Amino acid sequence: MQRGLGENRIHSTHRRGTHAANGPGSNRGKSQRVGWQIDSPRARPPRQRRWSFPIYCNAAIAMTEPRATRIVSVKSPHGLHMRPITALSKRAKDFVSEITITKDHNRVNVRHVIDLMTLAVECGSEVLVEAVGADADAALAAIAEVLEFDFSKYDEENIVRSESPPADAPSS
Repeated sequence: MQRGLGENRIHSTHRRGTHAANGPGSNRGKSQRVGWQIDSPRARPPRQRRWSFPIYCNAAIAMTEPRATRIVSVKSPHGLHMRPITALSKRAKDFVSEITITKDHNRVNVRHVIDLMTLAVECGSEVLVEAVGADADAALAAIAEVLEFDFSKYDEENIVRSESPPADAPSS
């Protein structure tokens, strides 16, 4: 009997048996293939890295930086719309600190205009302003000043360019 090239290349894990055992409905090779796949390196769980740092490492580093928080009431009659949000974003870019505003458990970065729009802050709403970084106190004071400013009478140029509201602005 003459054998073809493919017939004499039998994988060592396959069992040799009779032709009846190799017919339809037989389990020849299936259990070995499943076993082979389970034992393959791809099926094994990934090895853990040897030098990975614990999760709390970044939190410990962040806690060493200066932090300032303050609850601020929004004074603008229309709440935070595009003009005050743009002023907030521009003012925040002057500082190194990471500044966030939290309303109803939603925390957003002050530098991201679209995220600030999603907060839907209305007039009289109280928000938590938090600054973390080297200039946290100055950043917090500047952001609180913008939030407490009444934008109904003045445009954003007055609040962004000056360190304080214009002299004829009503003081609170």
